[in-house]
Amino acid sequence: MAPEWSTTRHLLVRGGLGSPMATVRGWMKAPGRWFLLAFFGILVSSFGSAAPSNAPSRKPSQGTTRVHILVTGSTFALAPEACGCRSGDIGLAQRAGFVSRLRARFTPSLLIDTGDLATRPEALNVVAGVLRAVGYSAVVVGPLDLAVGRGTLDAAGLRPLLLPEHPPAAATPRGRVFTVGQVRVGIVAAAVSPDAPGALEDALSAVPALRAQSDVVIVACRATAKQVAAQLGTRSRAGVQPPDVVLGIGPRATLVRLGRCAFVCPDPDPAVVHRLTLEMHGRRKSHTTWQTYRVSPHSPADPAAQRIVDAFYGKQEKALLAEYSRDASPQPASLQCGECHAKAVAWWRADLHARAAQTLKSRHRLVPQCLPCHSETYATGGGKLIAAGGLADGIQCTSCHSPALEQSAPRQVPHQRLEVSEAACRRCHKPNTSPDFDFAVRRERIRHW
Repeated sequence: MAPEWSTTRHLLVRGGLGSPMATVRGWMKAPGRWFLLAFFGILVSSFGSAAPSNAPSRKPSQGTTRVHILVTGSTFALAPEACGCRSGDIGLAQRAGFVSRLRARFTPSLLIDTGDLATRPEALNVVAGVLRAVGYSAVVVGPLDLAVGRGTLDAAGLRPLLLPEHPPAAATPRGRVFTVGQVRVGIVAAAVSPDAPGALEDALSAVPALRAQSDVVIVACRATAKQVAAQLGTRSRAGVQPPDVVLGIGPRATLVRLGRCAFVCPDPDPAVVHRLTLEMHGRRKSHTTWQTYRVSPHSPADPAAQRIVDAFYGKQEKALLAEYSRDASPQPASLQCGECHAKAVAWWRADLHARAAQTLKSRHRLVPQCLPCHSETYATGGGKLIAAGGLADGIQCTSCHSPALEQSAPRQVPHQRLEVSEAACRRCHKPNTSPDFDFAVRRERIRHW
């Protein structure tokens, strides 16, 4: 079984590097020192690569404490549950389980999401339920969240978690202070648009008041490192103290130093969880560590989150079965094929293709998202289950051999050998649903003629 998580580590050190660094630079300029330094680096890397560890890169010195901020985002791209058709896929409940275990491992910790939770109200409800079950402290409002409407966010019970708590057109945002262990962490969020420099300016304007109540101040925004650097430079010349950390946006996961501020860019992949570690010396931040984790497909789901996901799919299945059509309908094409091709239809009855819809039913996932590729009658019958031949009769002979046969009886079509084409299989076995699908191999597995 694959490891549950993999990591990438970044380290940013601030303060206390005056004359010692000058001494180090002088030593490095001496003749022959670069050769020794390179040799030492190779030696250290060879030991480090032999036994990779997720442990912190350095032990905190005496009198220091650590605070961990766990960050997730882009949940809209994460299905409520991992699809069994896709290898390597993860679901919302799996990420929730991973986050719960990560939070138990690194304490004390604060859990926040950078927004863009869902694109549909029904999906937003299940995401909001999972966030509350896992114990998120805050959610930064994203563009997709505003698109579903403030009323929908409130109806989903997200208001206590939202940052900012006001509509984007309001005045300077109010921050929120969280106590993590013995450290007070203040967080303020900018409005959502990356093209609105005024939003970042408003959030930075809230930093001085928030710092009076906090030991560490974090600004979450949709701004790039260049935009943040420009704003911080203007404020530095005016004598305004910057935030300790800015969570921004960028093409990839990064951590860079902007004066006394750490600019951190989360990875937009919803399967990635980030850990921002603040090392505190008394009430002052001295080090910032940024580490990324990728959730494994083998990661167990969080039990509470899984119950919420099951209830979500159960409600969909109940609504779909309520429209289950039991009107008289033609005999399924596969049974008509059996009039001449009894051996082939006998094989079909025993194959998973014929039971594709029943498989969904047994897993309580008889939902519109899955049925088009699991039921030919659903796909061609106007989005309804058809009574004839049992529950939705799965994938029929005509599904693979010839779409032209779907609307007519087989005897009305000139008799010919209809080979299965790769295009026919690819209607359902797409790269995003079946990345390991090999037509030549699979074709031999289902040979029945």
